[in-house]
Order: sequence, then C-alpha cells, then structure tokens
Amino acid sequence: MYTWEKPFKNLIEYARKIEAEQIKGATFIRFLGLSFKIIQSRFQIFISILMYILLGNTISSEKVYVLICFFNVLHTSMAVKFSTSLLGIGEIIVLLKRIQHYLLLEEKDHKIQNSYSKSNKPEEHVCRKSLIVDDKIANNCDDFEKNKESVTSHGITILDTCAKWTDVQTNNTLENINLTINSGNLVAIIGPVGAGKSSLLQAILRELPVSNGEISVRGVISYASQEPWIFSGTVQQNIIFGSPMDKERFEQIIDICALKSDLEHFPLGDQTIVGERGVTLSGGQKARINLARAVYKQADIYLFDDPLSAVDVRVGKHLFEKCIGSYLKEKTCIIVTHQVHHLSEVDQIVLMDNGKIVIEGSYQDIQTSIFDFAKVLRPLKDITIENEIEINDKNNINVDERLISSQTGSNESVLSSKFKALTQKSNEKSKYHSKNVLISYITASGSSYNIFWGLFLCFLTLVLTVGGDYWLSFWVNQEIYKSYNTMNKIENSTSESHGPSNLSLWLNNYHEYYVIIYAMLMILLIVSVVIRSAIFVKITTKASINLHNQMFHSLIRTTMFFFNTNSSGKIMNRFSKDLGAVDEILPEVFLDTLQVFMFIFGTVFIVGIINIYLLLPTFIVGIIIYKLRNYYFYTLLSVKKLEAATRSPVIAHMNTSLQGLTTIRAYKAEHILTQEFDKHQDLHSSASHLYSYLNRGLGFRMDNVCILYLC
Repeated sequence: MYTWEKPFKNLIEYARKIEAEQIKGATFIRFLGLSFKIIQSRFQIFISILMYILLGNTISSEKVYVLICFFNVLHTSMAVKFSTSLLGIGEIIVLLKRIQHYLLLEEKDHKIQNSYSKSNKPEEHVCRKSLIVDDKIANNCDDFEKNKESVTSHGITILDTCAKWTDVQTNNTLENINLTINSGNLVAIIGPVGAGKSSLLQAILRELPVSNGEISVRGVISYASQEPWIFSGTVQQNIIFGSPMDKERFEQIIDICALKSDLEHFPLGDQTIVGERGVTLSGGQKARINLARAVYKQADIYLFDDPLSAVDVRVGKHLFEKCIGSYLKEKTCIIVTHQVHHLSEVDQIVLMDNGKIVIEGSYQDIQTSIFDFAKVLRPLKDITIENEIEINDKNNINVDERLISSQTGSNESVLSSKFKALTQKSNEKSKYHSKNVLISYITASGSSYNIFWGLFLCFLTLVLTVGGDYWLSFWVNQEIYKSYNTMNKIENSTSESHGPSNLSLWLNNYHEYYVIIYAMLMILLIVSVVIRSAIFVKITTKASINLHNQMFHSLIRTTMFFFNTNSSGKIMNRFSKDLGAVDEILPEVFLDTLQVFMFIFGTVFIVGIINIYLLLPTFIVGIIIYKLRNYYFYTLLSVKKLEAATRSPVIAHMNTSLQGLTTIRAYKAEHILTQEFDKHQDLHSSASHLYSYLNRGLGFRMDNVCILYLC
C-alpha cells in the first residue's frame, strides 16, 4: 500500500464513526422498547388499580391476580410482538425500496448479441438505438446498407458511432467512430492513456451503451481483459472456463502462451489451485492464464486488451509471435497495446486520442502519410519502458513463495495444509477463549466509568421492579386487612365501643399513601430505564467502533499469507455480517440477557419471600434448563460456525463474478456462474435453516419445562 496504511485507516475509521452515529439512534429506540417490555405491564397494572380505587372500589388479591394474568397475556402480543412487527415493517419498507431501485436499473439488452448460425453462415447483428423487431434491429442507415456487401465475412463494422456510459454524461466516451475490420486481420489499437482504446473494445462487447451509430459484429467473440480475471480454482478450470476439454488443444495453448515452464514448477501442474483473484500467482502468470483462456475458446474474433503489459520483453515476443501472430493468424484479432515495436507486424493500426480515431491504416500507409507518426510513438515508447522496469522489479521477487506447493507424495498443496492448520488453530483458539468473549466485548467500550454506572442502573432497575411488586402485594394485603377490620366493626357494632386502633386510623387517613409510593416507584423505574438505555447505547457503540478499528488495524498489518488462505468473501463476511451482528444484534442480546437474568433473580427472590418451599422445584427446573442449554449450546455453536463458513463462499462468488462480469458476458457463461451461485446459496440456506430449527427445538423444550413448573 506504499505506506498508505494510516491515511486509509483514518478514512475507514471516519466512515465507521459516521455509520455508528446513524446506528446509535436506532439502538437507543430498541433499548427503550426492550426495557419497557418489563415496566409496561407494571405501569398498566398501576393505572388500572388506581382508576379502580378512585371509582370507590376495593382491591383484593383475586382481582389483582386476574389483572396481572390478563396484562401478561396482552404483554406478549402487544408489547413484544406488535413493537417488533412495527420495526420489521420499517426495515422491510427500506429493503423493498432498495430492491426496487436495483430492479429498475437499466438492463443489458440480451436481444442484441453475437451469434453464429449452424450453417457456418455469419448472422449479422447491429447495435444501435432503434426499433427491435423479432430479436433483430430495424436498420435505417443508408450508409450501412451501402457497405453491407463488403461485410459478409467475419469482422466488425463501426459506422458513425458515439457511446457513453450514462445518459447524463456530458461528453461522449467515444466520438464519431468509423472503423471496418475485415476477417483475418490483425489490428493494433494504440494511443495515450485515457484515449478510449479499452472503451472501444467495451463498445464492441455491448458493455458500453451506444448513443448513436451502428456496430456490426459478425462472428463469435473471445475476450482477454486488461486486468486479468482469475477465479479460485485450478489452472485448467481457469483456462477452459466451461468449454469442452480438448487435451491436445489445451497442451498447445499452454505452450504458445508460455505457461509450460510455469506448470512444470507447479506442484500439481495444471491441477494446482490458484487463490482467489490469483493471489498465489505473479502478475505475468495471471496475464498469461487470462490470455490462454481467451485463445482456448473457439471464436472468430479475438479481443485482447493490452495482454503484453504484464510480461517481460522475451515472454511478450513469444506471445506475439507464437500465439497472436502464428496460432491466430487465420482469425480476426484486435489488440490494444503500447508495444510499438510490434506495429510493423500488424495489418492495421488504429490511433486513438480523446475518444476519437485520429488515423487508421497499415504501418506503411501511416508512415508515408503526412501524419507525424514518430511524434505519437515517442510517449508510447516511454510507457513501454516504464512497464518493462516495473515488470523486471516484480520478477526479482521469489515467485516460488507465491505458488501453491505440496509435500512430496502429497496430493494437497502446502497452502491447503497450512490453511487447514490455520483454521484448526483458529477454531481451537476460539473455543479456548469463548468464556472471555463477553469480558473482551465489555472492555472494548474503553470506559470503566460507564460500565459501573450501567451495572448500577441495572441493579437499581431490578430493585425498583422487585420493590414495586413487593409494594403492590403489601398494598393488597393491607386492603384485605382493612376490609377484614371493617367487617369486624359491623359484626361488633352492638358491643361496647372502644376507640379505633392506631392501625385502623393509619389505614383510613393514609389510604392515598400506597398510591403515592407505588407511583414514585414507577416514575423512578422509568427514569432509571431511560438513563440505563442511554448509557448502554454509549457502551455498545464505543465497543463496536473499537472492535471494528482493531479488526481493520490487524487486517492492514497482517502478512500476505493471510490473504492467500482467506478469501475476500470470508473477510467481507467478518466486516459486514459479523460486525452487523455486533452493531445491531449483540447490544440487544447483551442487555436482554442481563435484564432477564436480573428479572429471574428478582422473581426467585420474591417467590422465596412469599413461599420458601417453592425454591426446591425452582432449583430443580433451573438444573433441567441448564442441562438443556449445555446439550444444545455446542450443537448450536457448531451449526452457527457452519452457517458462517457457508456464507463466505456466497459473498466470495459474488465478488469474483462482479470483478469478471465483462469476461463472463463475453464468454456467454452467465448460466455457469448462476448455477455455481445457486449451489453456494443452497448450502448456506440449509445451514441457516438448520440453525433456526435447533433454536425452535430448544425454545419448545424449555417452554414445556416451564409449563410443568407452573402446573
């Protein structure tokens, strides 16, 4: 990264800080909703009892018990399910808008594509903005009709073509392009950087939208991109890429693409597995494999986007003479290049600048013209020299360290064995430190002061909750005692009257005392819950930011071996799905677990005060639930790891497909990549559903245990 780690780290941390600020508000709302799940029913009970008393009625234990049961039933459906559904509806609306925006994007016109009839008669397709009738283009250009007779064989004809990537773009990427490439010609497209050479190939491939004019392609196209596209697989799979395996042709391609000596040094030859994006290969090896893939395909027209820039002079000469000049001499070849010393060997030269064709013709015609060709070649020679210096510097690197090597007699590569050892070590390390995960998460918040006040407010919330329940039971008992005393007064009205007792006076004069105390407890409970939620938002947000920064710092400081043994999908999975869980799921689960644990502790404490004999069945139920938890925990953990492991290939496959999208479309291999993606997605869905089923099974069994306890 040319020692740019710190600037890139600062950019990522700044973006992460902005993202965390956006998440903070939603987290606070979720925390409030989670906290109000406990106090909501109590507050409703308080309001109901207060109104009942103000209407002149007397509460009793039977009435309060029915009221509590009624509100607990409503609590699950209204406070929990209803609030969760509202949040879900909001997320679904946002999700559907994003999907809708994606689905409404302009699609590539699949009706306009290259084809070749079974009778070996080339079928003509024209790319332009006009009417499409029966999967063909209605041609309204008289100039094209005039030139139709001269383009009956394999080749390309471009007439008055303008193209740009988007309609809102002011200037055209390609401007007024007129070019005819006949069958069997070797055409070199040259020009300075940014002249539009690669854009011309993109227009031929139907990737660059044509805003005006026509492009006629007659024949099957094969394409080698400027940036080599290598996917995770064997060398052979990268070369044949869905085409039928022809051993003789394959070996011939290996020889003319200068890969024979490389395969001899590979431990498994053409069966050697290359890493994602070819990270185990040198730049020259990737370029030659990319070129071999294009040459291996049976095509009529070959498009090469600067294939010689990543190889040295000797290899470049071999590729041009043996591959392009000899093996493909009967084919139509278009090569974008800065290698000016090969221009005398091509049939046609196209010089481009600023998206326009400056001049085109044979090498001799251009030299004999009034055009100053030598002036144009000088900067191109400088580019060639710079590329050669860079390639020579790269060649000084020990390529053997990049290759996948194997032990003698082993059918697996050293990379595979190292990866397995690394994975096993990582799993063991994860298992060993599993008990310290919670502590690591808490300490990542970086503030013991906030942690202390957060735990204190959790304890205060528990005390206020238990105190409110206890005060309600005390209130009911006093009302029952008051009613009992009133009945005794009526029964003993004929007996000798003694002055009212101190307790009776207290009950009569301080009736509103119970209401005030209970109201104060509820108000304090609400205030403590709000403050606790704010503090926990601060703790979890800080922990999330610090964990992300630590991960990214470790990533940019790690060795290249880490990237060789971990796909980009796996890395992106950590920074997207896993950090998403840290941002949204973990804070809620953390607070919910702490809240439920304290709530259970408070409930058991109240049960022990009311009836100490109930502690024995409570203890037995606790042991059963603990055993169920241990029985399911390790299975759930293994399935969750499996789900995460099967998710990484989905992301990696998507990234790889997007990187090589132009190549995939040029090879008409969309269905192959789609089938491969479906396999990865099906495997991930199976693991994900299995995890959900195990969760439901655990919940079902724990509910049964609780039902037995209540019975």
